[in-house]
Amino acid sequence: MTYYDRLAAIDGGNDSALQGQIAGLKVKRFNYALSKLDPNAADYAEKAAAINAERQAFQLEECRRGRKRYPTDLQIRFELGLLYYEAGKISEAIQEFQKVIQ
Repeated sequence: MTYYDRLAAIDGGNDSALQGQIAGLKVKRFNYALSKLDPNAADYAEKAAAINAERQAFQLEECRRGRKRYPTDLQIRFELGLLYYEAGKISEAIQEFQKVIQ
């Protein structure tokens, strides 16, 4: 993470690919925390749901920021549409997918 932060500081954080790599690494941290949970624990379902919700909220917010920063990047809009769809926000997902198609 330190090296990514240094790279982002060099160009002022204006590289969408670098920002995507940083976000991907943070998502992997959530996945790692999820894999470390004991499935036999009594509170496993609660902890897993909390980590999944936190990961989903992070991904949505990161994509929203990316869409604001890079409004013409269709890949970010597509990923945001997928995240909206997975979150059950169908009308928002449709809007993002329509922008990608246009």
